[in-house]
Amino acid sequence: MQQHNEFRMPRPANAVDFWRGFALVTIFINHIPGIYYEDFTHRNISLSDSAELFVFLAGWSLRYVVGRPEDPTPANQLMLRLGGRAFTLHACPFSSGCRHLI
Repeated sequence: MQQHNEFRMPRPANAVDFWRGFALVTIFINHIPGIYYEDFTHRNISLSDSAELFVFLAGWSLRYVVGRPEDPTPANQLMLRLGGRAFTLHACPFSSGCRHLI
């Protein structure tokens, strides 16, 4: 019998995920001097760059952690989720093979 490991996302992707990915790609492009594609990034037409967009979207994505306004996550459960995520991100560089945690 053959086992099939299928990756499943813990939640469906949304528009914030798309724009965070876009910000990461443009950060990468803007950090390579002289690359052809940097003329097409939004840093040439805006007052901010991709790093500020990424930070803004990271804050916006916290809305999905907190929950809907009509049914918010209880404060103690929210603190446990955020604390657990912070611990995972802090501990990951010190351990090997933690790719599945992120």
